[in-house]
Amino acid sequence: MKTLLVQSWLGRTQHPVAPLGLLSVASSMPGSVEIVDLNVSNDPLRMLTEKLDSLKPDVVGISLRNADTTNAFDPYSYLPAFLKQVSIVAQRAPRAEILAGGAGYSLFHRELEAVARVISAGTVGHYENSIAMPSWDLIDLEPYLPFQRNLSIGVEVSRGCDLKCSYCVYPSLSGAHKQDKPPEDVRTEVLMLRARGVRHLFLCAPVLNHRPGRAEEVALAMAGTGMTWEAYHSPLGFSQTYADLARESGCTTVSFSPDGGSDSDMLALGKDFTTRDMETAVENAARAGLKVCIGLFPYLPWSSPMSMIRAFIKGRKWGAIAGTGLARLRFGAVRRLPGSSFGPGRPALHGAVPSGEFVLPGKPWVALFRFFRAAFEKQLG
Repeated sequence: MKTLLVQSWLGRTQHPVAPLGLLSVASSMPGSVEIVDLNVSNDPLRMLTEKLDSLKPDVVGISLRNADTTNAFDPYSYLPAFLKQVSIVAQRAPRAEILAGGAGYSLFHRELEAVARVISAGTVGHYENSIAMPSWDLIDLEPYLPFQRNLSIGVEVSRGCDLKCSYCVYPSLSGAHKQDKPPEDVRTEVLMLRARGVRHLFLCAPVLNHRPGRAEEVALAMAGTGMTWEAYHSPLGFSQTYADLARESGCTTVSFSPDGGSDSDMLALGKDFTTRDMETAVENAARAGLKVCIGLFPYLPWSSPMSMIRAFIKGRKWGAIAGTGLARLRFGAVRRLPGSSFGPGRPALHGAVPSGEFVLPGKPWVALFRFFRAAFEKQLG
C-alpha cells in the first residue's frame, strides 16, 4: 500500500513549519509512506498534481494545521485552499482513499465533510495513543532551517491539557489526559535534529511546566545539546531557580499567556494564577536574561471600555518589567471556536473570517481598541 501524506498549502505565502503531526502519524503507518509539504513550493498546486500523478497512491492523507489566522485584523481563512486541494486529490487520484486530519480540520470537520464529500474518513484530535517518535527521515529539513527563529521546527515534549481556560480548544483537540515524552527520548530526538543542521527549537507543549519538576526535566535533557530553544510556560511556579536553569540549558525565550488583564478577568477565563504571579514570572525571566513574549485579550464579553483600557495598560506594565528582554507583546481578540465557552464558531469556507467570529467591542470602541493596540503592541522582528 502506498500512502501520501500532504501538509496542505495554506493559500498564501507564509514561512513553512515542519509537519510534525504528519511525521508522528507516519511513524505508525504500515506500507510505503511519503510526505509532501506544499508550503515549501513556489507552485504548490502543481507540486501536488505532479506528486499524485507520479506516485499513484492508494491512500492520501491531507492535514490542515490551522483553519484560519485567528487574527481579527488579518482574518484570512485557509479553508478555501484546503477544499481546492481535496478536489485536486479526488480528480488526480480517483481510486485513492482520502483521509483528513489536523487541528484545523478537527475543529470544523463536520462542516468540511459536508462540503467535501470525497473525504472518506477523518481523524479528530490526535491519531496516536501515545507520543510517537516522528519519522524525521521522511522530509528534507533544508526549507525550514532559515525560519527556525520563527518556530519552524518543533519537538513535541508533552501532549494533552487539563487546564480549564474557557477560550481554549487544546483539551478537545489533544485530550485532557497529559502525556510526557521521556526526557531521554527528548534528548535523542534533539541530538538527531542537531546532526541535521537544526540549531533552534520550539518545544511543543500546551504548558511546559504543567506539573512540578517537568520543566526542569526537559531543561536538563536539553542541556549540553548545543541547541537553543523556547516554549510556552505558566507563570505559576516560574521560579528564579528554574529561569536560571532554563537559560543555562539553552532557553532563549519564554512565552506567557495571561490572556486577562486583571485578576477578575483571569478568574473568569479559568486561569489558575494571578497578575502578581505574572509579574513575578516576568521579573524572574528578565533577571535570568531570557526574552519574554506576552499575549492577552484586552476585551472580553463582560468588559467595559474602561476595563479594556486597564487591560492594555496592564499588558504594557508587564512589557516594561521585561524591559529590553521583551520580544513580543500581543493584544488579540478571542476567536470563537467549537469546544470553547466562546463557541461554537463558524468556518470561513469562502472568503475572510467574519468579524462577528471574534470577541471585539462594538463601534466606536473598536477604534479605541485598534488605537491602543497600535500604540502598545510589540511584534517579533
